[in-house]
Amino acid sequence: AGLPLRLLMVQSFMAGIYISMAGHLYLAVGGGVLGAALFPTGLIAVVLTSAELFTGDALVFIASYLGGRVSLYKLLRNWTVSWIMNFAGSLFWASLLAYASNSLVDLGREELAIQVAEKKANEPWMHIFLKAIGANFMVCVGVWQATCSEDVAGKVLGLWFPISAFVMMGFDHAIANQFLIPIGMMFGADISIVQLLFLDLLPATLGN
Repeated sequence: AGLPLRLLMVQSFMAGIYISMAGHLYLAVGGGVLGAALFPTGLIAVVLTSAELFTGDALVFIASYLGGRVSLYKLLRNWTVSWIMNFAGSLFWASLLAYASNSLVDLGREELAIQVAEKKANEPWMHIFLKAIGANFMVCVGVWQATCSEDVAGKVLGLWFPISAFVMMGFDHAIANQFLIPIGMMFGADISIVQLLFLDLLPATLGN
């Protein structure tokens, strides 16, 4: 809550990159169980580097606000900046490292990227909202479990299972969608900006 704006922006930008890195890895290995099992690499990087991820901050700031430790202004400041800069980091990774580098094309995964993006973007609004509740419930369980350990190995183990589980269960994480849908759009997925922002990211963000 007390981070200077420039640090909040940089740490939020980096969190978007870390989650996009995990989404890129998910696509690169073909999705499925293997992709889900490797997806926790993103949140591990977020937690161990103290990056500012909107979904993790949802837990921290709600608890702190309800406990009277932070103001509503500080909560809204953090959520607004972290969400926007998470998105900026996601678009940075998607446009340069996943799209412009041809890395997914080299692996033959551009069709998978399109398929994942269109499936996520064309879900009913209420389905996305409900699956987003499930996703961040499990993300917050993972973050909470990570705080129970003081060593790196314990934090990794505490994070790994809830995060891989929510991906396997098909839940929706707003920041992961900030990468997975735009990268599909870059490869030609039939998704509009309005659809991305208001029919997917909005319900996913509210649910998270």
